[in-house]
Amino acid sequence: MMFDRTLEKEILWRAMMGKDEQKQAIFARCKPAMFSGETVELFRSAHDLFLAGEPYQLPEVVARYKDVTGKNYTPDFFDGCDNDSGNPAPLIDRLISLSNRRTVKVHIEAATENLENGADPLEIARDLREALPASDAPEHLVFRPGWDNQPASVPDTIKLNGHRIGSPGNVSLLIAGAGHGKSAICEALAASVLNPDCDSFGLKVVTDRPVVYLDTERSTADSWTSWERMGRRAGVPAGGDCSKIHFELIALLPTIDARRDRLSMVIRELNPGLIILDGVADFVLDPNDPLACNAWIFSIMATAKEKGFCIFGTLHPNPNDVNRKGRGHLGSELMRRAESILLLSRDEDGQRTLSMSFEHGKNRSATDNLETFFRWDTMQSMFLSCPDGRTGKPATKEKHIEILRMLDGKAYSFKDLVETLRKATGKEDGKKGADAAKTLLYRLRDKGYLVHDNMEWKVNHENLQGTV
Repeated sequence: MMFDRTLEKEILWRAMMGKDEQKQAIFARCKPAMFSGETVELFRSAHDLFLAGEPYQLPEVVARYKDVTGKNYTPDFFDGCDNDSGNPAPLIDRLISLSNRRTVKVHIEAATENLENGADPLEIARDLREALPASDAPEHLVFRPGWDNQPASVPDTIKLNGHRIGSPGNVSLLIAGAGHGKSAICEALAASVLNPDCDSFGLKVVTDRPVVYLDTERSTADSWTSWERMGRRAGVPAGGDCSKIHFELIALLPTIDARRDRLSMVIRELNPGLIILDGVADFVLDPNDPLACNAWIFSIMATAKEKGFCIFGTLHPNPNDVNRKGRGHLGSELMRRAESILLLSRDEDGQRTLSMSFEHGKNRSATDNLETFFRWDTMQSMFLSCPDGRTGKPATKEKHIEILRMLDGKAYSFKDLVETLRKATGKEDGKKGADAAKTLLYRLRDKGYLVHDNMEWKVNHENLQGTV
């Protein structure tokens, strides 16, 4: 019945001959029912001696075993065992998993028999749910801080204008509408690996491990053009070496499971330092399904933390959402967990702005007052960095300065300031007007005209003579 005698023997040997911390770990999680044959009573004997606080090893356990059972243990039973002083958690995890499988098998067989005998299906389901073992988190994946286990400082993986926005075990999220140039950001990240001095819009990747770029949306022709443009951006000549970037189009894979399997494969085989997911929503069937989205996010984030890689993902905003929140429940959960959230916007004259200056923007690791600008260059057939060319209409500038002067000298809560700005700009009542007022608030803040100090918003009157 799915017992592993070798595994039981290894754990039992450590429970008798191991260090105190090994014994404690074993007896904290293992139960006699997880063992078979004579190892059941040997385990019980060792456990009794451990609880009694008496020093013991193999001879004391064997003596107690004989007192309880009247039998001698097989002399060569522990042949091949050695005094391994390592953490027994992986062995314990395997034993618990095996025991849980046996338990599930027994109860499912009993439930099947009861169902065939006409028992109430709802009662069977309830009894089965109560009888099945609770999940046991693998001990080696649980971290308990102590004075002697401080982890090394977390290195940077992605920087924007010299400030960290991505690191191992975390996700950075880019929100962008269709056609705004989100793939250009992904190409720039990859190009900075090939040539740190190239025009990558101020973005830099810092890792000595492979970088994986998974394109989930485009055609093979468009994906090849993207890959070639990445090389040109980095200054790699035709036929040059781009092997530091593992670039794949997976849009031809027909199922979500196939795409997830491909992602798992590249993680397992390449051990990447950064994974660029150009189309993160293509790893779930429905971005509005909380159970499916949470399950996948929990899984990929746990893997990122265990393996130590950073994720950079792109996601469209919800349709017609002026707050530009990431799409669906998937977007909500990713934004909650993200180390940084960036927005890529497009002006009427074609300039792209990458920044955190919107309601959901953030950067946990450094300043969130970061932005970079680029626009399409016809001669180079790619986006290139450019200075900020955003300008406002004179009447609009004057109106904003007038509003700031009205606000000067007073302190506001966020809610009161949004409402004041809404009324001052003549925006309609309700969510749409409030959203427009919030956008103006963040813009005035980023230009240095509004400051947030001690939970209050105030005007920085020293800057009122400038241009909004």
